[in-house]
Amino acid sequence: MKKTGLIGLGILGIFLIALVSATIYQEPWIQNQLGDQHNLTDMDVISANTFEGTDIYVTNIFGSNSWCYQESANTSTTCGGLSSGDYTNSSGWLNISLFRDENWTTYSTYNGANGTTGYFSINYTKPSNALSSSLLTIKRAVAINNYSIDSNCWGQNATEIHLRGIVINNSEGAGTNYWQCYNGSMFINTTVSQSGLLLYEEAVVWKLSSDAVLNGTLYWSKLKDYPAACPGSGAITALNDSVTCSDLWVDEAGDTMTGNLNITGDLNVTGNCTCENVYLPCYVSTHTNTSITAVEGAWLNVTFDVHDDSENARLTHTYNDATNDTFTIVDTGVYRVSYGISYLDSQASPDNIIAIRLIQNSAEIEGSVFEKDTTKQNALGTIYRNVMASLIAGDEIKLQFVSNSTSISMQTAGTYGDHPTSANINIHRIS
Repeated sequence: MKKTGLIGLGILGIFLIALVSATIYQEPWIQNQLGDQHNLTDMDVISANTFEGTDIYVTNIFGSNSWCYQESANTSTTCGGLSSGDYTNSSGWLNISLFRDENWTTYSTYNGANGTTGYFSINYTKPSNALSSSLLTIKRAVAINNYSIDSNCWGQNATEIHLRGIVINNSEGAGTNYWQCYNGSMFINTTVSQSGLLLYEEAVVWKLSSDAVLNGTLYWSKLKDYPAACPGSGAITALNDSVTCSDLWVDEAGDTMTGNLNITGDLNVTGNCTCENVYLPCYVSTHTNTSITAVEGAWLNVTFDVHDDSENARLTHTYNDATNDTFTIVDTGVYRVSYGISYLDSQASPDNIIAIRLIQNSAEIEGSVFEKDTTKQNALGTIYRNVMASLIAGDEIKLQFVSNSTSISMQTAGTYGDHPTSANINIHRIS
């Protein structure tokens, strides 16, 4: 198709959309920042082949208003012109097909009798995103001009505009011609009258509210949300399409997401999620009222047989079997551990020592050992301490106590309260 007259091309706007939450962030790009540096300025058609062999990092394609040229009312165009229009004409025309042969140098001649009028009517179907600032391109005897469309002619029908060319044969070999549009009740002049019995080509240049046409399918393998990608979520096949990520990850090693990531709802991660100072809650808080008698010089494991689901997250502890002295770390990190025991010494005038510590696998956690003297028979004593430790997934943590005398036992008097406690431990990830 020959395109004579105004064939405007808008500037393609490409925006980065964060689709993780309801909030939308937009940043204009006018060219591909990576790959082959495809320049997207002044493109009216984007095809899948355009980006073959490289990536363009966007989630959505939006555009400022653009032009779409349509010369045949019953032939669709790649930029959005529709093929559902039609033509009608009066009799008396010579070479009527030349009026719409898409050759702007040819014309049709009205050959009706003196005093008669010939017309050529055209109904164009409006694209759904066409704006009233669309133009008519009409060739007259000596020039091709663009004409605005009367607002009443545009608004009289939601889906169509009606045009017609008029030729009046005033006398044999002479006459006048002009163009009109239908405003809902009558045809009104779009152009001024001009001498001659000839009608040339015409066209509509649609002003569209979006900028470009996607020809074919651009899948996420070529069209990405940079630096986050969500492959497998479908394809962008038309302007203003968007894709919601069901999965989200950084596209390439070393890519960095800067700024805030706002998540509404649950973030479900399969595999590792490594973020500085961002981690899943890991904690346990439990206690026991078990009594354990010391074995002289031997470190004894403290067993914990009280269980509460609400006080345990991502730390493994089984309270009702022989492993209830063990706490297994699920996530690597820095943990704060608070721990302690109550004890009694049954020896008269005692002068003994009791100590507690934490074990990481088979090794003592540095800084976790604390000692205390016993100075009074059957007097309830306590040792409680806090320590921080770097723990690795799979590490096994135990609380132990030791004494130099079998007269010492870990226990509580149990005088008050509903849940007497002889030992407790709290493990909480802090980083």
